[in-house]
Amino acid sequence: MIRRLLLLVGLIAAVTMAAAGPAFAQYGEDTGIAVSSPSGEVGGEVGVSACCFPPGTTVSFYFNSDPVFLGSAVADATGTATLVFTVPSVAAGVHTVSATGVDAAGAPLTVTTQITVGAAVAAAPATTAATGGLPVTGSQTTFPLAAVAAALIVLGGLALIVTRRRDRDRENVPV
Repeated sequence: MIRRLLLLVGLIAAVTMAAAGPAFAQYGEDTGIAVSSPSGEVGGEVGVSACCFPPGTTVSFYFNSDPVFLGSAVADATGTATLVFTVPSVAAGVHTVSATGVDAAGAPLTVTTQITVGAAVAAAPATTAATGGLPVTGSQTTFPLAAVAAALIVLGGLALIVTRRRDRDRENVPV
């Protein structure tokens, strides 16, 4: 019974690790727009989330040094549109990220925030437009760890089966 409980706990832990999503933190004042990081490097990915738009509204995101269209997203049921973008090739320094759409009355609505861009350490591979999800933060080793955990669970299950068969065979041996 204890072995089954341990196997169940291990399985739940593996599923939880595999299903865990990336974190998204808000930086700056409560301006209706938040970025996943207050700074980034050219070629790096940054998440942006803008609120206060009617649900279903298309929101366009711009990087305003030389205006660069980052992409668009549709506001969800809470009126929040989220986009992950690649920091364009711009000079290091403070830049503005804006989200433009309409408010509930149909009037134009633009919310802005600032992001500090640093020089890229190494040439980053070119990436395409935003995926619409949140940025990846933290360790990039989650999948390998989950695979190792799953393999250990399978090995534990196999060891349990072998042990039970061995014990059953010992009980069936005539004396």
